[in-house]
Amino acid sequence: MASYLFEKVNLTKVKLNLDIKPRDKVPENIAKPLCILAEKINAKPWMDYYRCCVMNNFKRIDPTKEISLLNLALIRPITGFKAEAGFFLTHVAINGKSKQLIETVEGILDAVVIRDKVRACRYFETLLNLVGEQKSLLKEMYH
Repeated sequence: MASYLFEKVNLTKVKLNLDIKPRDKVPENIAKPLCILAEKINAKPWMDYYRCCVMNNFKRIDPTKEISLLNLALIRPITGFKAEAGFFLTHVAINGKSKQLIETVEGILDAVVIRDKVRACRYFETLLNLVGEQKSLLKEMYH
């Protein structure tokens, strides 16, 4: 987390070729409020990949439209390269289908329990289509 918080300082240090030892701890005046915030949102008090780089780092270009790769933009890129945006935003788009994927798998399991082959096949078809969409997203990641 310290490296994330102080990345601008580090980039300046490298750019100016300064010989400054990096911090290995977050200053108390930053760490304590982050711990309080983490507790309030039921999260760990560090910035993890999922919450910071991906899921809390995007916006919909058009808020009235669904989450899709073409309707997403990074809020805070790290490198600014197009490939970075493609990589992170593909994860957002894939996670946007998580609810449908979970409901579909639950539907398959329910159909198996009651031995309803027709219903199970419909859910498997839905699952196949959803996985196909995910596969297409992965192909578009860097385009």
